[in-house]
Amino acid sequence: LGDILLLINSLQNIPKENRQNFSILVDKNYSKLFENKGFNKIYSIQTKKYLSSIIYRFKFNLQLTKIKKFHLIANSRGSRNIIYEDSIIRFLNSKKKVAISSDSIANSKYLINFLDTFIYNKIYYLNKNILFHETEKSFHLFKKITNYKSYNKLNLNNLHQFIEPLVKIQKNNSKFITLNIGAGQSWKKWDVNKFIELGNYISSKTKLTAIYLGTKIDYKSINNSKIKINDKSINMCGKTNLNEYFSYINNSEFSICNDSSAIHLSIL
Repeated sequence: LGDILLLINSLQNIPKENRQNFSILVDKNYSKLFENKGFNKIYSIQTKKYLSSIIYRFKFNLQLTKIKKFHLIANSRGSRNIIYEDSIIRFLNSKKKVAISSDSIANSKYLINFLDTFIYNKIYYLNKNILFHETEKSFHLFKKITNYKSYNKLNLNNLHQFIEPLVKIQKNNSKFITLNIGAGQSWKKWDVNKFIELGNYISSKTKLTAIYLGTKIDYKSINNSKIKINDKSINMCGKTNLNEYFSYINNSEFSICNDSSAIHLSIL
């Protein structure tokens, strides 16, 4: 989700009258972010099912081969997941397939460099010796493949217009903070006991309720933790849909989170 928000930051700069030239392939859970925004077509995929079910993967890849030919296919996340994104792109019909260089987190960089030549026509590299913001990854890609400008700025106002229609929970008299204990990679996660210790301290010293957000796995992590959440805390991990997830973060007094989508949503 965090990568999708960064991609939206680039996409939202495309004039609405030109968006019909772009199609989006995205996880089914996040397809609402792109609906009614003027894009040609939104293709949805059930990511977890694609990764876990060989039958679903085979059927989905077969459907991809039947889609019309695209002028260009771009992977804004980088060529870093051979089984998922790179596999999908391999079955899509286009003579030009490009991607940002991988960060080598999900797979061996040597394996990726070897397989990239069979999947992509062009890999765009970032100078790793220069510090850059995450938004610059998609900026760098769009600068290479389109004529549109001003992708290198984090446009919070326009980005919020993509998110705002999904925010349904309104503020009431009860004030709360959100603690998002989840992250895409395990090494990005802070110790759950430290999250709970901090949440318990804040909720006990203030009138703020501590709401924990994350996945079903994170829900179990809280229940099995050494330190237990106090009576002023609520474990909502794995219980929120996309709308509710955005809404909780949007309406909280402040948010404490790992390096995840929550950190991008918290600044809107």
